[in-house]
Amino acid sequence: IGRFLINYDIKEGRIRLLLFSFVPVFIVPIDQDLEAEELPLAKTIKPKFSRVNLTNRFVGRVVEVRRKKGWIRSFTLTPDDPVSFLRQVRHAQVLNSSRSQSDSSSD
Repeated sequence: IGRFLINYDIKEGRIRLLLFSFVPVFIVPIDQDLEAEELPLAKTIKPKFSRVNLTNRFVGRVVEVRRKKGWIRSFTLTPDDPVSFLRQVRHAQVLNSSRSQSDSSSD
């Protein structure tokens, strides 16, 4: 039932949290300062002031995403396949990096 309520995707260089699988309610740009790693859920249970849990299950592996700036510095997600999700995040970082380099070279 949690998967129906909250889902995640990566679109146009952003991580999106989708309510009911189609209404984006939380959007995070993917840039070079963004760090993401797969962790056991138990490591993210301990409260942390700067972390927001955007999870929809109580067991398994999570993806923790950390940023260097912004109000929310760290948040946890529970995608269906954390390894594949991390691969998509890293691919988006490479694409965004190459876009920003080509934009700065054309100036």
